Amino acid sequence: MSRHHVPLRLRLQHLTEQLGLAGLSGAAALLVAGLLLSMTELHAQRELAAERAELIEAQSRLESLRNRPPTPMPDDPERFAARLPPPAELPSLIEALHDDAARRGLKIERGDYRVSREIGGLAQRHQISLPVRGDYARLQAWLRQALHQNRALAIDELTVRRSADDTGQIDSRVQFSLYTRSAP
Repeated sequence: MSRHHVPLRLRLQHLTEQLGLAGLSGAAALLVAGLLLSMTELHAQRELAAERAELIEAQSRLESLRNRPPTPMPDDPERFAARLPPPAELPSLIEALHDDAARRGLKIERGDYRVSREIGGLAQRHQISLPVRGDYARLQAWLRQALHQNRALAIDELTVRRSADDTGQIDSRVQFSLYTRSAP
């Protein structure tokens, strides 16, 4: 049996006649849907790769901080404590943390607050635990700004996890220590 070579143009013309307008419309719709799906998947893969790279970088920075030796006790504890903000400023310092987070589009739920004495009773350590929800980049910028604005503030712990609702948001818990002079 010999097979005749049929030009592609004639094959397409024959297929078009067999499918009709409805069939061609359906085929075109399937083709467009496939292209859109491929583009969406490619975009999602790129976003995921970027987020993974950012997470790896953040884990690396955290690991380098964990391996850093602890800050030594100041040589002159009285002078060190005198440079800390007075306890009367504590409400405004906490309010500033909340206000800056809100300006950045972060949502802070009700936090936990504890106080203890440090540095031989010369300072107070206020432990502030805040659940924060929002965009990772905004959380990172907020933390950087908070530490820059208040030298008596330290991050003790940061827990970050992807939100369960697939909105691209994160749920985090930030544990701060804010140091003030001891009340007289």
